[in-house]
This record gives sequence, structure tokens and C-alpha cells, in this order.
Amino acid sequence: MNAFLIGVLGLVIVFSLAWLIRKIFAPQHKFSEFLVGDNEKYSLSRLQATLWAFVIVSYQVSTIILLFSMGEMDKFELVFSDQTIWLLGLSMGSYVISKGIGVSQINDANEETSQATPVKKKISNFITGQNGLDLSRFQMLVWTIIAISIFVVDYFGYLQSISQTNDVAQYFPKFGDETGLLPSIDMSFIVLMGLSQGTYIGRKLVPAHKAKQFTTEYKEELTMRVDAYTTSISSKEAELEIIKNAPTADVAEKKRIENEIEKIKKQKTKTERELADLKSPDTA
Repeated sequence: MNAFLIGVLGLVIVFSLAWLIRKIFAPQHKFSEFLVGDNEKYSLSRLQATLWAFVIVSYQVSTIILLFSMGEMDKFELVFSDQTIWLLGLSMGSYVISKGIGVSQINDANEETSQATPVKKKISNFITGQNGLDLSRFQMLVWTIIAISIFVVDYFGYLQSISQTNDVAQYFPKFGDETGLLPSIDMSFIVLMGLSQGTYIGRKLVPAHKAKQFTTEYKEELTMRVDAYTTSISSKEAELEIIKNAPTADVAEKKRIENEIEKIKKQKTKTERELADLKSPDTA
């Protein structure tokens, strides 16, 4: 039997089995719910975890079918390459962390507003955030698609190699004795995916409503600074006027106060510019 067809058959069987389990135990629910996060939007981390779980289980099922057709079922071992374990760890770790961040953000948002905002699930949720296209989501989706494609091609090649060998046992090494024959992805690519995952998670740690709250509080702080500078300048100018009108004016003291006034004015001007930038439409 053709190894490619067996690989496709494994994918079909796993999908059919998942559909049957869902139909028996939860007929009122849809598969798409696996991809919906706690914020009621489609979640990229859930999509990634679901795809990897589906592909890796399918690869094992395809291997079983191939060995059964060859009469070599006694050689089968449930083994994974180190890279595959890393891929599973990255996808599930991202899912768990993203879920925790999502729940925390929902709780924060509920504390800040009593009116719930209706949420619509859209396919664009996978690559967009609250401010439009999100580069961290986009690159994570692209790397995930590329990685899964590479892995699927490699596991089809793995099945083909098994079908043509006289030594099936070498394709099922003991844990720690990996021979490089198992389906995998280059470790450098996994590191790249890890960086992409880190960027994605880091971006989720700073939700838009928190960023806006910080900006508002910072504007208030800058406004208070400008008021304080204005009061300080007025006080220093009054002090300078007293010295000027004194019968014996202290030239050195007069110069010192003038320098202080000039310094405070520069600080006030700098703060006013920063406040103006924050209030502009591009940064509001």
C-alpha cells in the first residue's frame, strides 16, 4: 500500500474518530469551539495546539496502519523525536500561558466596566488584535503553518522509508537512542518558533485597555508637573523681584535665581511638549 495514501488515511481516521467522539459525548457542541478562547474570540494558541495534536496523533495512527499491512505490528513503539516533544511543549505551553493571561484580563476588564461588550468570532481573530493587524500573531501563524507542513512531509517520508526497509525495528528506537530517522524539524527552526511564541505571549501581557489606562495616568502626572513648574517659576520670579528692589542687591544671589528660573522654564517646556505628543491623535 502506498505510504502517502496511508498517511492521508491516518489523517482521515483521526478526524473521523474525533467527530464520532464529539457526536456521542457532546452533540450540541461544534469542533470550532476548540479554537475559541476565554474572551469568546478565536485563539491562535488554541489553533496551534489543536493542529499539532491532530497531526502528531495522525502520524502514529498512519504508522500503525502501515505496520499492520506489512505484518510487522510487533515492531511498533510509541516514540517521538526530541524535536517533536519540543513542538508539543511549545504549543501546549503557549496555550496554557495564553489561557491564564486571557482569564486575568477578562477579570480585570470586568472590574473596570459593568457593561459587557458583545464579541464576534471571526477568522481574522487569528491575526488581528484590538488595534488591527498584529505582527506577533501574524508571524506565529505563518511559522506554525510552515512547521506543520515540514513535519507532515517528513512523516510521509518516514512512512515511505519503513515500507521499503527490511529492518523495521531501527525506525522505533528506545528513548534516548534516537537515530535521526523519526519525523522531526530542525532544532534551529524550533528555536525560531520559540522566539515567535515569546513575542506573541509578551504582546498579550500588555492588553490595550491597560495601555490606555497607563497613558491616561501618565498624562495626569505630566499635567501636575507643568502646574508645579508654573508655581515654582512664579515663586522664583517674586523672590527675584524682592532682591532687585532691595537697597543692597546681592548680584550673586540675583544671578543664581535667574539661572534657576531658566532651568525650570526649560523643564516645563520639555514636559509640555511630551504632554502635547501624548494628546495628539496619533498617540491618543
